Amino acid sequence: MNNNIIHTCHCLNRDFTAKEWSEFDHRPNKVVHTFNGYKYNINDVCLNPTILDLSQGKYTLIIKYCQSDCGKWSSGIEYLFGHSGGSFGCSFLPTQKEGHISREKAIYAALKYAKNKIETKIDELKEYYEYDDNGNKVQSGKSHIPHLRKILSSVQEQLLAHRATQLTLF
Repeated sequence: MNNNIIHTCHCLNRDFTAKEWSEFDHRPNKVVHTFNGYKYNINDVCLNPTILDLSQGKYTLIIKYCQSDCGKWSSGIEYLFGHSGGSFGCSFLPTQKEGHISREKAIYAALKYAKNKIETKIDELKEYYEYDDNGNKVQSGKSHIPHLRKILSSVQEQLLAHRATQLTLF
């Protein structure tokens, strides 16, 4: 292993030394690899994933997915539920060891992740209390729960639509 390597780009199958990296145009929006219409940057992140938007008003839930040269699928998610959220992008998969065998399985995995996040947030909000100016215990965050349940319902519908089914012969 070369100790001078500071970055590896899997979609280019290339390692960069500090000198090479300083000379390379590594802007995050620059496309360095394309496969099946999906464009990847130097950090192996897909810049134009296919999107499944399940957002409801100010509550964001976006499922993203893309395919790599090895045929495998990657998924990502972006979510904002009131005052908490997170995200991770879908990325280039260099080998068959990673990712999902089909588009449906990639979407399903992201939906399962989202379902878990939403259910956890609803449970947290049910138990969240603050104290008012008079020292009385008051439930807080309760107004988010109906909106989260609405998104959860959409996620559950999508889980049914994207579940992998095993065909059997009679």
